Amino acid sequence: MKRAAIVLALDTAGGRKPETEADNAHHIGVSRQTLQKVNKDFERAANLNAFLQRTKRETPPVPPK
Repeated sequence: MKRAAIVLALDTAGGRKPETEADNAHHIGVSRQTLQKVNKDFERAANLNAFLQRTKRETPPVPPK
C-alpha cells in the first residue's frame, strides 16, 4: 500500500505540483531514500500492475536457529 501511496503523492497529472520529497515521505511514513527508490522503480516498471505486484522470493527465508 505504501508503494501506491508514494506514486499517488508524486503524481503530476493535470498540472498538479507535488509537495517536497521530505513532506511526502513524512506524510506517508517512509524515508526520503525509500521515496526515491520507489519512484525509480515505478519509472522502470512496464505497467502499473507489474509495479504494484509483490515479487516472489527466489529462495525461501532462512529459518531461525
